Amino acid sequence: MHVCSKLGLPVLGICYGLQFMVHTLGGKVRPADKREYGHAEIDIVAESVLFQGLEKRQRFGCRMETRRWSCPQGFELTAKTAHAVAGIQNVERQWFAVQFHPEVHHTRNGTEILRNFVFQICGAKPLWTPQHFIDSTVEQVRKQVGSGNAICALFGRSGFSVAAVLVDRALRDGGGKSRLTCIFVNNGVLRKNEFEKVQQTLRGKLGLRLDAVDATDRFLDKLKGVSDPEKKRKIIGNEFIAVFEDEARRIEKAEGSVDYLVQGTLYRM
Repeated sequence: MHVCSKLGLPVLGICYGLQFMVHTLGGKVRPADKREYGHAEIDIVAESVLFQGLEKRQRFGCRMETRRWSCPQGFELTAKTAHAVAGIQNVERQWFAVQFHPEVHHTRNGTEILRNFVFQICGAKPLWTPQHFIDSTVEQVRKQVGSGNAICALFGRSGFSVAAVLVDRALRDGGGKSRLTCIFVNNGVLRKNEFEKVQQTLRGKLGLRLDAVDATDRFLDKLKGVSDPEKKRKIIGNEFIAVFEDEARRIEKAEGSVDYLVQGTLYRM
């Protein structure tokens, strides 16, 4: 909070972010007599750019936990439910906070609240497009990797596949050969025919250079006689690492070097 204050940056606190803001800036947070989970009716009780264009009563997906509180100096209440604080703001500092989650699907008009914060409060311009993200990411990867080689572990989930496709696009030469090798491991507990179907998708539809490793026996031997779910999880995780390292060494011998590891999730690479 102090860093944001010095830099003069707008701040949006969400859920515990509201409580942290109140606590950090000298207010007090107390548990409400009645906690509210799921859907709740919220009344907007003050003018706020954050709620611009919204009706005074909203139905949001909430996790309300505070009622007895004292507002930090310079803040005012902007929204509330029957039992809890739902929103506060300090217009001068451009600090805003809500006790609910505007980003979740069942929060109606949550996108409008986030849009108000990004465009109206922060002053960002709506210039972003999916193609712009693709182009800038590909260029960034191309500059970072240069002439090096990369490997990527794939698990059949979308985030890893998106990362792999973007990096593959960045690391293809003029002849269409990619310097990215994707490794997909069968751990023996995949769904029926999943190993084959994922390969068809990754190779046939996405055009990835794929190293498919059937390590069923390795995994099942390690899991034999183990019934505790947590032990199974750790065994599978450790064996994935071991298999992946073996394949990385094999690829390195064939390619001359492995310089980068691609890690993919739904929100970053």
